[in-house]
Amino acid sequence: MAGYTRQDTSNNIANGKVIDADDLDAEFDQVESAFSFASGHSHDGTAGEGGAILKTGPAQQFEFNSTDMRPKSGETSLDIGLSGLPFDNVYANTVVGNLTGNVTGNLTGNVTGDITGDLTGDVTGDVTGNLTGNVTGNVTGNLTGDVTGNLVGATTTSKDLNPDTDSTYDLGTTAIRWANIYGDAANITSITGALTGDVTGNVTGNVTGNLTGDVTGDLTGDVTGNVTGNVTGNVTGNVTGNLTGDVTGDLTGDVTGNVTGNLTGNVTGDVTGDLFGELGASVTFTQGVAPKVDSSYTLGTTTKRWSNGYFDSISIADTATTKEIEPATNGNYNLGSSSLRWNTVYTQTTDSNAGTILTLSSNNITTSNVTASNAVNVSNQLKFTEGTSDWVVEVDASNNLVISYGGTTLFKLTTAGALSVADDITAFDSTL
Repeated sequence: MAGYTRQDTSNNIANGKVIDADDLDAEFDQVESAFSFASGHSHDGTAGEGGAILKTGPAQQFEFNSTDMRPKSGETSLDIGLSGLPFDNVYANTVVGNLTGNVTGNLTGNVTGDITGDLTGDVTGDVTGNLTGNVTGNVTGNLTGDVTGNLVGATTTSKDLNPDTDSTYDLGTTAIRWANIYGDAANITSITGALTGDVTGNVTGNVTGNLTGDVTGDLTGDVTGNVTGNVTGNVTGNVTGNLTGDVTGDLTGDVTGNVTGNLTGNVTGDVTGDLFGELGASVTFTQGVAPKVDSSYTLGTTTKRWSNGYFDSISIADTATTKEIEPATNGNYNLGSSSLRWNTVYTQTTDSNAGTILTLSSNNITTSNVTASNAVNVSNQLKFTEGTSDWVVEVDASNNLVISYGGTTLFKLTTAGALSVADDITAFDSTL
């Protein structure tokens, strides 16, 4: 650059002097050179180059300093380029405002405003505003606003993702599927695959896969897989797999698998598998538990027995295997208890001793009244309780008949016929 500097260093061009044409020619040549298109002055602030230009425009609307170019104070409608006369390229660290047009290349920095057009390249930074067009490349940063176009990427972290039109667009395709969807809530018409989490609302349709979580609402359709969690509502359809959790409502359909949990409601259909938990019903139709085939199924096994059974009556078929009710372990279980007693026990001959009505093995019999039409066979002792002391009739180790009161032996009759008593014997008012 060649700025303008005074050529007449000897001051020949001055008042009162003869001005030579060569001196004027040299000055004009230097002025012409300073305004030359190719080699004019630079306005860089150095000698002869002119001062820096800090304002420009018809009304000096654009202002500059060492760090930025900005509108003059009060200007609010200045543009860079026009819709028909755009710049070819814009290089910036950060774009604040709307960006209209296509961007080819990488955009590094934050964009605050709308982007209208296609963006071919990578975006490194945040975009706050609406993006209308296609983005081909990676977006590193947050995108706050709407995306109108296709969003294709390996990883995307965002807030709300809403389709432009209801019931029109898909997440994935039949050939390219998402591996997992994680959400606190979902309202989905049909689900194919595993659903892990809570469902609040109705599930209408078939579920192929495992359902892990709580369902609050009705589940209408078939479930092929395991249901792990609570279902609050009705289950209409077949469940093929295990049902682990509580079902509050009616289950209409077949369950093929194990049911672990509580079923509150009616079960219409077959349950193929094990039931873990309590089975209770209040409706007359479901009070009875009947086997599917007559004389084919068992309650309990030889190694896993029921602890207690409470019945108003028991009707047992007249077969050799069902005549007797036997405890699992000898001498450990009771018929009734000290507070809940049987009113009357009716027995027939129970061993080879003809006419024996009641046979006791080793423990005591405690009752207020024993009525028998034949013999009562007691193999140990017969105790009568009255007040704080007991009368005991028993057979000792030598098979002697012993009668005692309050722990004191009063009468003993040996097998040889010898009789011993603790006091006198009075018979018909005579003392022996």
